[in-house]
Amino acid sequence: MDAVLTQLEEAASVQLTACTSEERRPAEAKILQFRSQSQPYELCCLILNQSSNDFLLYEAGRCLSHAVVREWTEVFLPSINDGDNSKATQLLAFLLNWASQRGQQVSAASRQRVLGAAGALVKRAAAAHAEEVATAWRSNNTEMNTTQRRLARMRVLISPPDDPGPPCPILLRLIEHIERLIQPVVQGGMDIDLTKEVR
Repeated sequence: MDAVLTQLEEAASVQLTACTSEERRPAEAKILQFRSQSQPYELCCLILNQSSNDFLLYEAGRCLSHAVVREWTEVFLPSINDGDNSKATQLLAFLLNWASQRGQQVSAASRQRVLGAAGALVKRAAAAHAEEVATAWRSNNTEMNTTQRRLARMRVLISPPDDPGPPCPILLRLIEHIERLIQPVVQGGMDIDLTKEVR
């Protein structure tokens, strides 16, 4: 895997510094091959942990964004209800930890692209959860006639069901992470001495 990382770093450097299109073409082919790779999660995590090439970090974030959407049903959906053990939750935790640890050491474009991958993961998980809740609600209301079913479908799309069920686990994970990030800021704001008089 380290050899692949080295090849990708070289290709990224060549792509940015090459003077002619003949020099650039093989590097572009290597990057395109990386982008279209199936299940690139391990390699992308390795790149994010070990590489300092901003272009390659950007491409890893891009690759993750596309792979999450493209491979949701095969890779993430089967384990989505496993809580912290689900692949989606583990990948989200990795991306958020990476952003808090290394996010300031890389370019803004690379950081945004990697966080875009986290966003794609959260959006896809939320959509899958909403679909699951709507399906469960519809299956509980099977004794309706055609008009009632049509209205029920519209109602599910317009307003939430009476009992939405448990919240989306990956959204809870994101909210917990954000709470941990802002907790020092909130606590720091509480150090203000409120006993002083305003004159």
